[in-house]
Amino acid sequence: MFRRLPCLMWIGVVVLIVIHGAQPARAQTPKLYLDVADTSVSPGAVVPLTVYLQNMGDSIAGFQLSLTLSRPDIMEFTADTMVQTCYKCSNAACTSVVAYPCTVAVVPSSSAGTLTYNWDYVQARTYGTFDLQLTGIVDNNFDRLPLPILPYTNGVLIKVIGHVFCDIPDTLQDRTVFVTANIVGSYFSDPKGTLIQPTDFTSGSVTITPTTRGDINSDIVVDVFDIVQLIDIAFSGGPPACPNNLTDVNCDLVTDVFDLIYLIDYAFSGGQPPC
Repeated sequence: MFRRLPCLMWIGVVVLIVIHGAQPARAQTPKLYLDVADTSVSPGAVVPLTVYLQNMGDSIAGFQLSLTLSRPDIMEFTADTMVQTCYKCSNAACTSVVAYPCTVAVVPSSSAGTLTYNWDYVQARTYGTFDLQLTGIVDNNFDRLPLPILPYTNGVLIKVIGHVFCDIPDTLQDRTVFVTANIVGSYFSDPKGTLIQPTDFTSGSVTITPTTRGDINSDIVVDVFDIVQLIDIAFSGGPPACPNNLTDVNCDLVTDVFDLIYLIDYAFSGGQPPC
């Protein structure tokens, strides 16, 4: 009987391994956290979209991040088409790259003051008006300079620019645009080119505030600067307000001297507020 104990113990160990293997694998803790900041702007505004990074894993030497706007009817990415130098791998191992001219639609972006400020290549491109692809390569020249983003480093990864349309009626109920990261089209790699996984994404939002007639420069206050801009629009052929109804402060469907008198009376004499 006692001679059988070791055999029974091994059987028990095997059973435990089988039971443990049958259990579902635990979800891995994300190594990277991406978060797009929330913001509120008025119609016609240029919107800075800030992408934050919390790196809890490996060093980051390259990335491709895909962002999508949920409301292309009220907000878009405005791009400039230009011819520039593109790069592709010269071999399967990508130990060197080949430069060639290419035409791309580039969206205004900035890496100043971010974690990628000294990278060799950082750019935002769009293939429509509401899809954006951000690409970053730390060492484009294969000279091991500059340094990648080190583990346990947090901060702004990159900033891009969006544009809110002018003609958004105040009667519109749903005024929020969600900026969502596309997990399928987003990749981060370490200096050896190994994919860093898993990654957690938090979508951001842009809320379009209602307009205020008389606040022609959209700085949330009606003052002398709005009066100066109204004079420029009504009498000097200046660029129209965005949206156009900001200058129609007495709601007679036209911008003229009566709007100027109305706005001066409201700003400096306690008159009736714009309609």
